[in-house]
Amino acid sequence: PIVYLSNPIEHQGFGTARDKLALFERFLREAEPVLRQRGVSLVVKNHLFEAVCMGWEPGQKTVIHNHGDSFGVFYVYEGELFFNTFDRKDDGKIAGKCELGKLVSDRATPGGYAAAAIGDIHEMGNFPEHQGRTVSIHFYAGPMEQMEVFDIGQGTVESVVLPYYRAPEKSLA
Repeated sequence: PIVYLSNPIEHQGFGTARDKLALFERFLREAEPVLRQRGVSLVVKNHLFEAVCMGWEPGQKTVIHNHGDSFGVFYVYEGELFFNTFDRKDDGKIAGKCELGKLVSDRATPGGYAAAAIGDIHEMGNFPEHQGRTVSIHFYAGPMEQMEVFDIGQGTVESVVLPYYRAPEKSLA
């Protein structure tokens, strides 16, 4: 099920770091049922941002991608994630073609986070040798509706519309 939190952040009226932390802790408490699911669950989306929970089995990873016109931050709730960033080596002038080089590999543990600026190319996933599931929460500003997907082996890139947008089934009040 897809779950939306009842009060979007722009209506919370918070300002201090303590208020922001309290709001994030409330988000985690209310999103607990979603955090236990497998796959991708859209938690909240409005005109400013969206939050998505992702459950990762050992060895599961994303394709190499960027977030289109959105800035992204992910937070590891449990388990560990790897995060690889790539640099585009070509000039992008040939439609559908690309050449990538790997820049950095990193790891995030529970409570850890990383950011992907607009246009950053990356992949992430749960380590194959990890013994358990990993759960992460991803925040995108503005909402991410399309992204570019890269195939490093084929040297291709394509723009795709994200498949997980559906109407809400339940609201957390």
